[in-house]
Amino acid sequence: GNLVLTNKRLVFNGNFKHLEYKLDKIMSLEEFKDAFEIGVNNRQKLQTFLIDEPSKWVIYIKIAMNKIKKNGKK
Repeated sequence: GNLVLTNKRLVFNGNFKHLEYKLDKIMSLEEFKDAFEIGVNNRQKLQTFLIDEPSKWVIYIKIAMNKIKKNGKK
């Protein structure tokens, strides 16, 4: 499947599943050697994404999350 990061959402489009997470709802983000895992405040289960270069994804997601927080405080 494809994983896409926008300025508001993280979207996964797979052959059998479509997942969408609003960045302002992500409560936890953990990096592993070959994956990253997110926890969202309106879902009980953590979601793990097996992906190349998870450290880059984690950095980009954190940057996007920080921008949302900064814009929300204005």
